[in-house]
Amino acid sequence: MPRRKIVLCRVGALLCLACAAVVLASTSFGASTPYLRTLGFGYGDQIWNYDFSGQTVASDNVDWAVSMLFYNNAWVNKIKSIAGGRYWFYGSKEDFRLNDSGYWEWDQDGGIKTDTPSCLGSDRHFRIYAPSAYDDFYNPTFGYYVFATSHVDHHEFCDSWYDDSEGTEWDVYNLFANKGYYSRYDWAWFYNQQYGNQGSHHWSNDGYATYIRVT
Repeated sequence: MPRRKIVLCRVGALLCLACAAVVLASTSFGASTPYLRTLGFGYGDQIWNYDFSGQTVASDNVDWAVSMLFYNNAWVNKIKSIAGGRYWFYGSKEDFRLNDSGYWEWDQDGGIKTDTPSCLGSDRHFRIYAPSAYDDFYNPTFGYYVFATSHVDHHEFCDSWYDDSEGTEWDVYNLFANKGYYSRYDWAWFYNQQYGNQGSHHWSNDGYATYIRVT
């Protein structure tokens, strides 16, 4: 059955802060990887295993590795709502290339963060992606499902740097597991294991994605 998208509204000062956050660069543009590739999930559904800093598929234009898959009854705003007690602030947008049953398209998402950006603080940040028309993929194997990337932002207003995709993946896994959702940490190999430093972009991804079943 068609699903109406859930629109979450915030008011007052929070809205003003969220608008300001959109202009922030969330990572170093043009991070690179030798591990960029497409992944198939059956029934024509495909994704690239990284998101991108702009709508160009290129190994020197990646942002973060895909590290999570939410499935069964998941869509973008539902994941944000479930995580909202801890991940409550809006982040800047990046781009994701996906194929929904034979049709390649771009999706954008700013994701959600654990705190507001500042010169001294840090916040965990994950972005959730799916076909933009519905906010989810669907096939008989995974049901309604979406993908996510993860990292940590440090000192965004000053000497910014970004790291710890594994730590945020673990944090989201624990958040959902503690809420009673069946979660399998590092369940599937996504071919995007990467470590090392590229300017302010510090890689720490073991190549395995966490699967979380949403009811």
